[in-house]
Amino acid sequence: MNNANGFWDTNEPVRFKNPQCSPQIESMWEKVMGTMTIEYRKEKKNIDYAFGRMIHMWVAGLQYDMLQPSELVDNYCKLNEKNTSQLRQFSRHQFGYDGLGFKFTPTRCGLISKSAQSLKNKMSSKQYQSLLTKDHIIGVTLVGWLIHNIIQDMLKDNIVVEDIVNYMVDEWLPDNLFLWAEANLTTKEHKSENLKRDNHTLQEKINLEHYTEAGVELIL
Repeated sequence: MNNANGFWDTNEPVRFKNPQCSPQIESMWEKVMGTMTIEYRKEKKNIDYAFGRMIHMWVAGLQYDMLQPSELVDNYCKLNEKNTSQLRQFSRHQFGYDGLGFKFTPTRCGLISKSAQSLKNKMSSKQYQSLLTKDHIIGVTLVGWLIHNIIQDMLKDNIVVEDIVNYMVDEWLPDNLFLWAEANLTTKEHKSENLKRDNHTLQEKINLEHYTEAGVELIL
């Protein structure tokens, strides 16, 4: 995606290809990626720096684990019967919430639920603001652990930290901005008893199956 001078090619069209998506959802994600990429290009230096720093910090932690007693590492890192661990919870903050040093808010992504838009059409901004909330569509926990697993696999392949950081920042990130997309939902839609948390695979989240199950319809 970079030109010969190492800068982003602003003439290159944004593509989102996922054969496991319906044409409608694939088209939606491609439009979202186009909008997010415009924002990313504006803040590229800052986002790349923040993300690269987070990647470097994570690699350092995993390298530290290699020097520690396995029982200590397992106690902190190994997934339990609930499919979580202290490290997994930490990754949701380091990457899911704070990985880019920048928020791809619903306004920046152009995403809102049909119900939330209906409230906005009927009320003043002061009235509807307390009735809406931002939702990370893919989910911060899923994003954090996904990045952890990618880094861990690269370390197992003896890839050095500089190459890991360069790959994640220069190649992986521009193609995966959608992982940080946020949408405006109603607070009712966002309740945990309606919208399940950390209960779907990445592909299911991309397919918006969790939204379908919760009766949430996104519009651009």
